[in-house]
Amino acid sequence: MSDDIKYLDYSIMTLNLSTRASNILMHNGIYTIGDLLIIKYNDLKIKPKMGEKSFYEIVNAIHNLGLVLFDEDKTNVSDELIIAINNYKENKELIAKNNENEQKENIIKYNNLINKYDLYNLSILNLHLPAEIYNTLKNNNFLTLGSILKYESIHFLHVFKDSASYGAFRYIIKSHGFVFNEEIHTINENNIKLLENFIDTLIITNNNDDVKKDIVDYLKQIQECRELLSVTYSKLQELNENVIKYIEENNDRDGGIKYGK
Repeated sequence: MSDDIKYLDYSIMTLNLSTRASNILMHNGIYTIGDLLIIKYNDLKIKPKMGEKSFYEIVNAIHNLGLVLFDEDKTNVSDELIIAINNYKENKELIAKNNENEQKENIIKYNNLINKYDLYNLSILNLHLPAEIYNTLKNNNFLTLGSILKYESIHFLHVFKDSASYGAFRYIIKSHGFVFNEEIHTINENNIKLLENFIDTLIITNNNDDVKKDIVDYLKQIQECRELLSVTYSKLQELNENVIKYIEENNDRDGGIKYGK
């Protein structure tokens, strides 16, 4: 096996690029040298945020290893490496296609759950938001889940007065598996699981009379215990005061207690 093949799975960090050049590659989903070698010369040149200086820095780093981009002259590249690069490219395309199909399935599952349980018409009360966040949404007429999720998340930067509240609000929404308008194409299995858990909790809370009854009973017992403790404490305090008063009234001058009359 050609020694050059080992580079395919090496991180781009091994190229010792500048921070800017490395960030540009990662921003474009390029994490390994193999990811670089399956890109055409001009396609790399027009990648988002790619400047001329960063472009030539990256290309020179590749050339210094004796490697070339996908459509560059491969005269000095071994046939074994060329085959390995082509296989790497095919595998990446297959993975991307499978991920795309999986993502489409997840979007369908997500929408089916939303529609089945009519979640867009669900009151925001069911999200158990902190009072400050709830009141802000309510005052801005965001009363249902659907009224929130039809917007992009950045819209709520203008709704909340501070970034902390915005961050907490966004975290709570996503912790239940929901996504904002701009994130619909990023739905994954984790979103589906979180959403299913939210629905299960919702069903138990809203539809299970036995659970409701148990909760009410527990609350009543807690209140009864509090009242009992309150009465007991009062009685003990009263008894203690009576004992002290009795001792004070029956002390003689010698410090002894008088018994009887």
